[in-house]
Amino acid sequence: MSSPHPPDRVALCVAEYRELLESGDAPTPDAFRERLGEAYPEFLSALTESLEDLDPPQQPGDDAYPRIFGPFMLLGRLGAGGMGVVYDALHRALGRRVAVKVLHAHVAQNERARERFRREAQACAQIRHPNVVEIFDAGEVEGRAYYSMALLSGTALSDLPPEELPAVPDLLRGLASIADALDTMHRAGVIHRDVKPANIMLREDGTMVLADFGLAKALRSSGITASGQTLGTPLYASPEQLRGDSATTDGRTDVYSLGATAYELLAGCPPFSADDVGGLIRKVLHEHPAALPADRDDLPPGGDRVLMTALEKRREDRYQTAAALRDDLLALANGERVRGRPVGAGRHALRRLWELRVSLGIGALLGAVALVWMITRPATVHVTSFPPAVVTIDGEARGMTPLEMKLAPGKHRFTLGRAGFGEYESVLDLAAGSAHEIHQVLIVSSGDTAGGAGGDDSFMAICCLADALGIRIDEGEDVAPGTIGAAGAAAAAVPVLLPAGEVRVSDVAAWRIELPAQQTTDGTLFFARGDDVLHESPLRIVDGAARGSVPPEVMSALRPGDDVAWGFRPRSGAGAAATSFQVTTFDVEREMRRIEGRLEGQPPSVVRHLKAEILLGRGLYLGAFAEAGRINGTGACEERAQDIRRIALLRLGAADSSLAAGAR
Repeated sequence: MSSPHPPDRVALCVAEYRELLESGDAPTPDAFRERLGEAYPEFLSALTESLEDLDPPQQPGDDAYPRIFGPFMLLGRLGAGGMGVVYDALHRALGRRVAVKVLHAHVAQNERARERFRREAQACAQIRHPNVVEIFDAGEVEGRAYYSMALLSGTALSDLPPEELPAVPDLLRGLASIADALDTMHRAGVIHRDVKPANIMLREDGTMVLADFGLAKALRSSGITASGQTLGTPLYASPEQLRGDSATTDGRTDVYSLGATAYELLAGCPPFSADDVGGLIRKVLHEHPAALPADRDDLPPGGDRVLMTALEKRREDRYQTAAALRDDLLALANGERVRGRPVGAGRHALRRLWELRVSLGIGALLGAVALVWMITRPATVHVTSFPPAVVTIDGEARGMTPLEMKLAPGKHRFTLGRAGFGEYESVLDLAAGSAHEIHQVLIVSSGDTAGGAGGDDSFMAICCLADALGIRIDEGEDVAPGTIGAAGAAAAAVPVLLPAGEVRVSDVAAWRIELPAQQTTDGTLFFARGDDVLHESPLRIVDGAARGSVPPEVMSALRPGDDVAWGFRPRSGAGAAATSFQVTTFDVEREMRRIEGRLEGQPPSVVRHLKAEILLGRGLYLGAFAEAGRINGTGACEERAQDIRRIALLRLGAADSSLAAGAR
C-alpha cells in the first residue's frame, strides 16, 4: 500500500498524539518529526489547534484561588483544553460574573497560537444569537492572552447520561436552535469547525447554547490556517476536514458535525466506531453509518433521511445550509414531512464506478494479461537421481541431476540415463504453473554384471555408485607374499598365518602353521590377551603344516579393541612363532546396513562388490576377501573380485590360495 498523502499523514499523527495524551502517556511532538518530514510545521500548528478540548497539567500557582488576573478576580477553574484554561471570574470594575479563557503559558510562546486565540475572540464577538455564547472583551495580562464571555450555567450534552437527555421532540428542537445559530455564524462568515456534544451546553431552562470556538475560522481571514491541517474531533469531523482540505471547508462542514452529534444523541452511539483512530478515519471517509435503531418507538419517521442527508460524504449531497437542516429538524420534531433526501445506494455505486473507471479499465487489461499468463505459465520440474544421471526431455539432453527445469504445459517424454545403468522412461503431463519433483534410483544393468560386451560399462557403474556413496575403490598392486618369522628362532622360521592388523571378530575363522622341509614336531598352540591366556592346547604338526579353526572360547572372549597374541611353541627348538591381531572398534556393520539400504534393488553382485570395497578401505582384508569370494559371475566383476582376493591374500601374508579356501 502506498503512503498516505501529507494531509492524511498530518491528520493521523495528530489523532495518534491525542490518543496517547488521553491514555496517560506524555508524548513529545518531536517523536513525529521523522515520520512527517516537510509536513512537520503543519503538524505543530494542527496539533495546537486540535488539543483545545484536552486537559493538560495545570501551571504552577494555577490552583490558588481567589487571585487577581488583570481586571478580573479568578474564583475557580471551570475547565481546560489544549490551548487555554476557563475560569469562573468576577469583573472587578463592573461586578459581573463572567467566564475568562486564558491562553496556556506553554502555548503563548507560539505566535501562530496567539494569533489564532485572538481570532477566536474576534470570530465569537461578531455573533449575536441567543444560542451562541456572548463574548465581552479580550486582551493580555503579563503576556498571556485572554477573552471573557458570558458565564453559562448548565451541562454539556456529552456529560448527560441518556436518561437525562430531553425527550426526542425537545432534543430535536434544541438541535434546531443550534443549527439556527450556525446559520447565523455562516452568514457572518464564520465556521465553527468543532461542533460536538461537548461544545453544546444544555441550560437549566432547557435551551441549548453553542460554546467553545477554539477552531472557529473567519472565511475572510488568510494566512492563519495552513492548507492540509486536520481540525476537530475525528468522531464528528467531516470527510473534508479529515482529508485536511481547508479550501473546501465551509458551512457544510458544520452541517456534517451537527448531523453526527444528532445521530449520537438519537441512536445512543456515534455514527462510526473503530479500534484505533486510523480505522475511524477510514470509516468516516469511505463508509456510511447504520440506520437508526428500529426498536425505538420514540424516534419519529424520517429521522434516518434527515441524519443520512446531513452525513453525506460529499458536501454537494448534504443540506446546503444549516438553515435547511434546522427546518428539517423542526419538521421532524413536529411530525411534519421532511425535505432531506440522502443519495441512494445505487447512485453511490454508479458514482464509485465512474470514479474508478480508469482503474477498472486498467484492472480489466491486467486481468486479461494475468489470465493469459495463468494458462501459459511454465511448470517447474525438479529431478534428483541416485546416482547422478543425464535428463532428456523430448529427445533433448537438459543436463545432469540434480536439475530444475521450466517446461511448457502439456505432455513431455522424460528419460534418465547413464552408462552401465538401466534407462528410466516416463511421460510427464504438466499443468500450467504446477510444480513436480522426481526422485529416481537407477539400477545397474543386470546383463552386464556377469561380463560380456557390457562388462566395462558395468564396472564403470560400480565405480559411479561407489563415488555416490563415498566409497573408495582400492585398485590394488602386486606385492610379493611375506611371512611372519618366529621370534628368536634358532634354526628355521615357523610361519604363523592369521590376519594381522585390524579385523572383525566374525572374520577370525581359521589359522595355519607351516614348518620348513616337511617336518613333524610337537608343541603348544596358544592365544593370549596380555597376561590372560585365552586358549592353550598341545599341537602336533605333521609333514610341515597344520591348520584349524580358532577355538570357540577365544571367539567368545574377543571384544572390539582387543590385542591378541597367538602362535606355536615347539617342544624342542630354540624359539617360538608368534604374531598378533587387533579386533576393530570401527562400527563397520552399521555402515554395511546403510549401504544395503541405499542399494536396494541393485544386483546382489554389485552390493557385495561395494561391501568388499568398504572392508578394504577399513583395512579389514580378510572380511573383504570373504565378501569378494561370494560375488557371482565372471568377466569384469570376477576380475575385480580376483583383485580383491589377491589384495586380501597379500595383506594376510598368505603363501598360496589354499589358505584362502580355509579362511572361507
